[in-house]
Amino acid sequence: MKTFLVTLFIICLSYGYLLSNNTEMRYEFILPNGAKTTIVESVFDKNEFKIEKCRNNDDVCYINNEESFGILTVFKSYVKSITVNYLGEVYSLDSSSMYNAWGENTLKYARKIQCEYGDGYCLDSYFYGLCQDKYNCVFRGYFSDAAAAFSAEWAIINGKSVRTVIGHAMETDFLRSINRTIVNAYQNELTEANRQKADNTATFNLNDNLSVTVTKDVFDKNKFIIEKCNHIDVICLINGRVPFGVSLVSYEIPKTYIKNITVNYKGIDYSLDVADMYDMDISKFGGTCPNEYGGICAFRGVFYNDNDSFAAQWWLNINDKSNRRTVLTFSKDIVKWFLKYIDADIFYD
Repeated sequence: MKTFLVTLFIICLSYGYLLSNNTEMRYEFILPNGAKTTIVESVFDKNEFKIEKCRNNDDVCYINNEESFGILTVFKSYVKSITVNYLGEVYSLDSSSMYNAWGENTLKYARKIQCEYGDGYCLDSYFYGLCQDKYNCVFRGYFSDAAAAFSAEWAIINGKSVRTVIGHAMETDFLRSINRTIVNAYQNELTEANRQKADNTATFNLNDNLSVTVTKDVFDKNKFIIEKCNHIDVICLINGRVPFGVSLVSYEIPKTYIKNITVNYKGIDYSLDVADMYDMDISKFGGTCPNEYGGICAFRGVFYNDNDSFAAQWWLNINDKSNRRTVLTFSKDIVKWFLKYIDADIFYD
């Protein structure tokens, strides 16, 4: 399939305008491959949100019980919606937990340069993407600014949208670094990982106090709800969510799924989010739990199967045993980055 690669710059057809109720701002721009993107932000009303501050400081950690991105202490706006229209297909990108994201914060600091697609000005790599066809795309964005900056990636997989990356700039620096230096960031070939025959259980001893155990189990189709795509005979959803690891070109029931990833730190077990991971074997795993960062651990993993390779990333709070997965993607540049920088202690540099 022909791939339409969007370069680091957005065609400068971007503009914003207030909607009639004066509480929302709409921004529209067209990417070089013709994908029309619309970002709608709404004014943040503290009375409509449940706000929880972090321990020992005034920063905001949770809004409506979900981790917030783009807010430290200042409340301005939240992203109400992000939609992409490509070749007649309209996709809604997950915009939950995104605050102070676009508008003045981002546009004010966007470096303006002459656009190689014609006259005008372009935004430097703040939102871009590619589409292999109208049912399969990848989009990336860089949002907010300064210490609150964060990045995100979305994939359209056989017509279904899923957010594959979201995190603060520190933990998603691989997106920003790649954006600026590598034009052909995406490659349509299988990334070579360190492959070996995998058992149902694999254990990685990361240091004397830290080990990780990855457990697979047999996939029983009677225990899962499988939904086919409308336009092609493949699996689109499992239990209402976009699955990773299933075939994108033929209807094949998964044979296995990742049942558990258990972190043992100083003799205590903690679990990581393993939802949506099917027919994957583990290739590499890295991570750290530095005591000086208040019991916050960081992990990266690289997985693979016969069709693709996958990158995953987690944060784990050993104080309350909560964890969040910030990355689950098959984007080749991210997989290669994780293979090179598997040690998650780089998050703390």
